[in-house]
Amino acid sequence: MELPATEGSFQSERGRILVIENDEGLLEVLAAFLEQEGYEVAKASNGEAGISQLSVQSFDLVLTDLVMPDRSGFDVLNFVNEKQLPTPVIILTGKSTIDTTVQARESGAFDYILKPFTPKLIQIAVARAFETLRLKQQMERLVQDRTSQLQVTQARLEVFHQIAKMTSSPLPLQEKLEKFCYLSTDLMQAQTGSIMLIDEQGDLIIKAAQGLPPEVVKSSRVKVGPGKVSGWVALCGEPLLINDIEHDPRFRPQEGSKRYTTSSLLSVPLKVEGKVIGVFNVNNKANRQKFSESDKETMMAIAQEVSLAIAHAQAQEALSRERSELALANEKLRRSEEKRRDLTNMIVHDLKGPLGQIIMALELLQSDPNSLTSDQRKTLENCLENGQAMLHMIREMLDISRMEEGKLARKLEAVNLADLVVGCAKRLEVKGTQKGITVKPRFLGNLLPVSVDREQIQRVIFNLLDNAIKFSYEKGVVVIQVELVRNGSGPERRENVMVSIIDSGRGISPEDQQRVFEKFERGEEARSEFGAGLGLAICKEFVEAHGGKIWVNSQKGVGSTFSFTLPVENGRRTSLDV
Repeated sequence: MELPATEGSFQSERGRILVIENDEGLLEVLAAFLEQEGYEVAKASNGEAGISQLSVQSFDLVLTDLVMPDRSGFDVLNFVNEKQLPTPVIILTGKSTIDTTVQARESGAFDYILKPFTPKLIQIAVARAFETLRLKQQMERLVQDRTSQLQVTQARLEVFHQIAKMTSSPLPLQEKLEKFCYLSTDLMQAQTGSIMLIDEQGDLIIKAAQGLPPEVVKSSRVKVGPGKVSGWVALCGEPLLINDIEHDPRFRPQEGSKRYTTSSLLSVPLKVEGKVIGVFNVNNKANRQKFSESDKETMMAIAQEVSLAIAHAQAQEALSRERSELALANEKLRRSEEKRRDLTNMIVHDLKGPLGQIIMALELLQSDPNSLTSDQRKTLENCLENGQAMLHMIREMLDISRMEEGKLARKLEAVNLADLVVGCAKRLEVKGTQKGITVKPRFLGNLLPVSVDREQIQRVIFNLLDNAIKFSYEKGVVVIQVELVRNGSGPERRENVMVSIIDSGRGISPEDQQRVFEKFERGEEARSEFGAGLGLAICKEFVEAHGGKIWVNSQKGVGSTFSFTLPVENGRRTSLDV
């Protein structure tokens, strides 16, 4: 059978075809026709020979006779399927039945052609097989490319996740930088990588590197500015991707200098709050590949995490340094305070004894007024008053020192505050009379006793009343009021005894009200008065030690009201013992 040449031969669809045909004449005709069409043809005169060739060679297409004496066309088709060969098979047969057609289709035959056939039919079937094969291969390449892209994306996501996780880890910064550099260089498939930071001199130095000799890492120092890639990136704050640095006019080597060993590079800035702190470089992609825009975007994202890690480490370092400085300052302050307290205690103790003896001597002289003239008695009274004031101040300083050391004990007992108020008013009666000031105790409602240290609370009342008389205008009135106050209801109900000392004196400025209860602090109006500025501080310590509160309300030129409260719970339980 002779197959003449046809018009429109598919010369572009070249490929290798295996023709298996029992009829020697037809085998030769088919082979010659297909070769004329531009295909490379191998021949086999039976099924066994065809299977043997398929075992050792690759073919793009198989044309096989169906009925052969040894191995049939179905045997050839089954072999192709078992070996999972990507080769399409066209069945040629002179005897067609519905069963054989169905079997051929179900077995995966690409086409089924009846003999006798025309050249055009063979031409179309072969061309269609090659077109299908081409589309299949194209689809496989597309799938492979997409799979490869997905794998790259997955790899980048995994690396980015590792870097992001490492950013907030407690690892030292140097260890982080080395891992960042290793992961990024490997991800970019680069031969070398480096992280450079700007040092105190304003130059870029390598802090971590991958694939660079140690001597290069140690000696590299790049000025921020044009001429060098890393210096340019640090100056401009923009990423730079160059795949042929030899021909980039910005970075041509100077005459006499070594030629670039780097051909392709990718350099991105490291920024903290918009300020460039360094650069991240990767050089020479493997297999002479070029860096892509996708690579640049990935490196920019990584650079953000690296910058964040550096900023975090710098903040931690600054915080640690500040803590160390603060701890050192606190220790110096503690030692200074300890020395001050020791010195104060020593001075106070050394003064207390002699001063007490002086006061005793003055009191002895005062006990015999007839032996003194009027002027001498007046001088003696002034000396005695000042001596007692000094002794009171010394006792206050000792009490403050004991409270700071936690050595001032409290002896609790059930006390009626009204009794303490009356007692203090009586003790200060002479002082008030000298200024023409009237002290008026005022008791509101039924008062409950409180469980307190009698001496300490008495000193609180005495100090507040003494101050009220001291800073009131002459012929004024000082009211000392005691009342029971209740807050809340039900189980949350609380009862307190409140003591208020109300004067009509100079008043205290809002600024001074904020600090009158602090140690060694005195209001503007009190600075001309004798004292150490400890009286109100002691009052505050005593009241708060009993679970109470103390405060002041004042208006300049009108007067002040000092108030404090003490809880009555413990006092109620001991009221029967009063």
